[in-house]
Amino acid sequence: MRWYGRESETRSNPGCSNISCSNISCSNIGCSNIGCVDLDGIVTDLPARVMQIFLLIVRLTLALFSLYQVKLSRMPKLNLKEYITSKQNKQFYVNQMFAKIAPGYDAFTVVFSFGMDRGWKRRLVSMLKLRGDERILDLACGTGDISFMLAEKVPNGSVVGSDILQDMIDIANRKLSGHNTPNLSFRQADIMSLPFPDASFDHITCGYALRNVPDVEGALREIHRVLKPGGSFHSLDFGHPPNPVYRWLYINYLVVTGSIAGILLHGDADVYRYIPESLKLYPGQRQVREIMQRLGFPNAGFVEFGGGIMAINYGIRA
Repeated sequence: MRWYGRESETRSNPGCSNISCSNISCSNIGCSNIGCVDLDGIVTDLPARVMQIFLLIVRLTLALFSLYQVKLSRMPKLNLKEYITSKQNKQFYVNQMFAKIAPGYDAFTVVFSFGMDRGWKRRLVSMLKLRGDERILDLACGTGDISFMLAEKVPNGSVVGSDILQDMIDIANRKLSGHNTPNLSFRQADIMSLPFPDASFDHITCGYALRNVPDVEGALREIHRVLKPGGSFHSLDFGHPPNPVYRWLYINYLVVTGSIAGILLHGDADVYRYIPESLKLYPGQRQVREIMQRLGFPNAGFVEFGGGIMAINYGIRA
């Protein structure tokens, strides 16, 4: 055999059945017989050793994946479209999905948005033009990204981060334990039925919330109820690009990448394919503006990013 210009004879051991031997013709990976090692032709045996290690990694990966599939098979598999098209069933589906992705939620949002997620959230916070003494509610806070940003801006005020999923609140509280942020707290709450009195907050924010609720109009009514007159509401979410070709490309990008990410990370394509499917049912930034204007936010508007793929809806309560 010739390799990089060197000539070496490959030795074979017909009687050896150990698949770990370093001899390319021997299947004994653990063989300790020095005669099985071609010291003069070590360069020629290197590709064989690499291939053996690669095959071991593949076998281990397949074994681990099989165990993970068994674990997943014990979880109920819900029909994506059947559940998210029903107001009665959507919240149950969303809760189950976010419980599954909660541990890796922060990393996924960064990767999936190409690192732009935190920039959009900072833009939302800057739009509030805070004085520093306001009381703010951050809905669907997840692991607390926006909540922490807000708390830094209101040292003499307070921020409440709420999420319907206790798993997310637990992660947010673990992050809070490592911060000196006494003006921030987290609690479990349903956006459709908030446990706060009328006119409780100066500002209300949310990231990726309205698209996930079972009833957008009902959620906006509840937000209007707990917001003080003159207070502002800001909502960051996926948007509907006005250009139909661009919108088609965008939706299908989300379908493909979401499916791949769901399979690789969770063994279930529907986990992240939920995003484009829910976006198809979401009113989008223009219709959300119309709903807000009808419900008591007369000067409602929105700002867009990336040609409309993301948007922040905003409004002042009359």
